[in-house]
Order: sequence, then structure tokens, then C-alpha cells
Amino acid sequence: MKNLPNILAFVGFAVICAIAFLSPKEQVEVAGITQEIPEKKEDSYPVKISIESIGVNAPIESVGILDGAMAVPTFGHNVGWYSLGTRPGEVGSAVLAGHVNWMNGEDAVFTNLKNIKIGDTISVTNNYGQIVHFAVTDIQSFPLYTDTTEIFSSSDGIVRLNLITCNGSWSDWLNTHDSRLVVFAEKIY
Repeated sequence: MKNLPNILAFVGFAVICAIAFLSPKEQVEVAGITQEIPEKKEDSYPVKISIESIGVNAPIESVGILDGAMAVPTFGHNVGWYSLGTRPGEVGSAVLAGHVNWMNGEDAVFTNLKNIKIGDTISVTNNYGQIVHFAVTDIQSFPLYTDTTEIFSSSDGIVRLNLITCNGSWSDWLNTHDSRLVVFAEKIY
């Protein structure tokens, strides 16, 4: 009986391994070829964004809320994904934010976001190497203190990606720009 905890631990480990390694995988037959259906990766997260039309190819970091608002990325050339919301590629509105400029007036990741056009493609890669492509559908500017709930949520069943950066004039008093540029996009493949 002295070895009972060790035996139970081994049996538990064996059961977990059997479930993980021996469980049947779902398969589908397409054009006479049997393929495994990729599992939905609940632990996926975005790691890279590419917008060829404006020269963006940047890493993505997870951000949350800071002082009641979406936090910003820690570096000027990173993009921040609002990790308390939707993942890019899932139904709903995934939100990514980036700086328009950086210390000493240096360009930042979204310096050229103002030049994006409707129809341009945005690609987001996750930690499994899967890429989701979006097409820009709308571009809007919002005054700083406008209710922007629509940017962070949607209930229409569409896979959306919304990009945010600073816009407008710099305010020394607020220590930020007086508006936000938002690029709205929808999944194309």
C-alpha cells in the first residue's frame, strides 16, 4: 500500500497519454483524399501582422487594459493585440493597436496607416504559423473621447479585424493626439 500514490499517479499519466495519443482524429474525404481536420487551437494567439501596401511587417504583443483603456504596445515597432477580446480569425471584432510615432519623433509601426486604402490586404499570423487574410472595408477617424464600443465588439457573425492608431493634432495638455484613426477589415480567406 506504500506504493499506492505512485501507482495511481502512473495510471493517471497512462490514461492521459492514451487519450492524447490514441484518441481517433476526425477525418474528412475531399476529392478522394482523406485529410485530418485541423483542431481548433484554443491557445492560439497572433504573433505577426503584415500590410504590404504600407510596408508593415511587425511583431504582435498581447495587451490588456491600463487606466480604463486599451493598453498600448511597449515598443514603437510592435503592434498590440487586445487579448481580452476576440482573436484575429475568430467571429467578432479582433482589435490591434500601434503607435503612429515614437520617441524623438521617430516613425512607428502605424506611421503610414493613414495611407491604407479600402480593399488593401492585412495578414495576421498566429503562433502555429496559420495566416488569416483580411480586406480593408472602412476607414474612420474618432475624436479622442468618443464612445468606440463598436470597434471592440460585433454580433453580426462576421470575422473582423480593427486597427487603431493615433490621429489628428498632438495635445501637450492631454499628452496624446486628439483623435484615433480606425481601419476596419473583414476576413477574406
